[in-house]
Amino acid sequence: MPKIVGAAAAGGPSRIVVIGLDTLRKDHVGVHGYDRPVSPSMDKIAGQSIVFEEAWTPAPRTRPSFRSATTGRWPLNAVGAPTLGEVFAAEGWSTAGFVANVQLAPRLGFADGFDVWSYDNMADGDKQVDRTLDWLQANSQQDAFVFLHLMDPHIFYEAPKPFLDRYAGAFDNEGLSDRYNRWDINKRMETDRLSSEQQRWIEARYDGEIAFMDRQLARLVQTIDGLPGETLIVFHTDHGEEFWEHGAFEHNHSLYNELVAAILWVRPPRGWGGGPHRISAPVSLVDIAPTLTSLAGIDTKSVPFDGVDLSPFLSADKASLAPALATDLEARPLPLGHMMFNREQWGVIHADTKYILHTASGEEELYDLNADPSESANRAPEVDTTGMQGLLSQATGWPVLAGWRLQFTKLPHPTTITFKQPIGRAFILDPEVDRLRRANLEWGEVPPLQASDVATITTNEDRTEITILPGTNPSGILFIEGPGEDDRAEATCTLGGSNLRPRGRSSLCSRRATLSAGPLLFPTDDAGTQRDAPEEQTVEALRSLGYLD
Repeated sequence: MPKIVGAAAAGGPSRIVVIGLDTLRKDHVGVHGYDRPVSPSMDKIAGQSIVFEEAWTPAPRTRPSFRSATTGRWPLNAVGAPTLGEVFAAEGWSTAGFVANVQLAPRLGFADGFDVWSYDNMADGDKQVDRTLDWLQANSQQDAFVFLHLMDPHIFYEAPKPFLDRYAGAFDNEGLSDRYNRWDINKRMETDRLSSEQQRWIEARYDGEIAFMDRQLARLVQTIDGLPGETLIVFHTDHGEEFWEHGAFEHNHSLYNELVAAILWVRPPRGWGGGPHRISAPVSLVDIAPTLTSLAGIDTKSVPFDGVDLSPFLSADKASLAPALATDLEARPLPLGHMMFNREQWGVIHADTKYILHTASGEEELYDLNADPSESANRAPEVDTTGMQGLLSQATGWPVLAGWRLQFTKLPHPTTITFKQPIGRAFILDPEVDRLRRANLEWGEVPPLQASDVATITTNEDRTEITILPGTNPSGILFIEGPGEDDRAEATCTLGGSNLRPRGRSSLCSRRATLSAGPLLFPTDDAGTQRDAPEEQTVEALRSLGYLD
């Protein structure tokens, strides 16, 4: 077991380099089971590292995932939280960041606290590594914290030659353009113009990007090992990439393993032999910040963290604490969510089980990740999911409660629902929750509809009756916190003077309104903050990637 110490204890220069590998899918790396030889250098690095076998990202997209990785807070808590740059700079460390994704632009707060923040959207990995090494060598006598972000595996999959077609040359792209984004591919899928051969070509192009990045990482680590002092290196991903395993492409649209299973490796100074040293306890990107500050000997009592200090797995001084830590990690439910390119879903992972609740529809998914790692057999219709609902509530901090959904379309008249027992909370669901593409608030987009555009509601004094008053765009969903299961069968809808009594878990109140019973998630926070529109150059970058219309 290596002994990792901070600058003061070591008595000399100390360095921490965190490398964020954007869009690198975990199971496309050899050490995690991939059979195409795209990652020989990374596999060698992993062999010198502590490898967390079951690492998870809190979101299948860049911005919330890196918010957690760089602050130690869950995504909603991370907005405005102190960055690792701020924490290390306050302790006298020199700090620098080198990033290549528009989602990490300085305007979003990621640069806060850093002495240097180099942002070059879509820059290739060789340029990013050159910039990082130049800075490290110029500051080789300083205690230094560096964040390096590599964008290569992200779409457009246009690796420099000879990596561009190293694997794609075996397939025919059948006229598909070299450059495309998610919407281009989705349109082809919708019109049945994307062949299996083109799919294999696209995935092979992605692997070429991994191979190019792998070469750059080898150069980076070799040079770092030649610097004076000791350097701890952390490697992590922000999310993966889907290649049609669940019928879709790219990322930011589901909570399946191909998107939320993460890489997390910690390489001690100059590495250590006999590895990879695999840790099976479940961890999350939110654990990176508390672990690094602990290893650096930084007192963070005044800095709130949602993550857990993993240093007992990494430090001989704390090794006796590792068994208890592993037990705690097994008991901790890990939240998943924060998508933009599909209807809202929230999930939780616990004890090798994944549970997903679709906010608008109430659809539930439950997967045994040991028996069904491909997540192809949804067990939710067959089992009691109440326990997993409780774990989802624990993980998110939001209530998951029994209740009703009234889904209505172009409601022409006021509608009244009467219950046998008093109900709890009731509100019109934010229309964004049920959109396939949510407004990108942090990039200045404005949602097309507000809840008040859909309808307003009133309740009677004893809360046994709700009246829905249609708005200017009266199609949406009303959430109603239960009465109990037995009482739900007594609910009555009154529409235009006619009473309709729903029976069972889903019933038609009218041809325009359906009342159904099921679990309701009551979010109390929003992941986005409205900001001013970005400058035109940034808008073009966002449009090309498919982040803005």
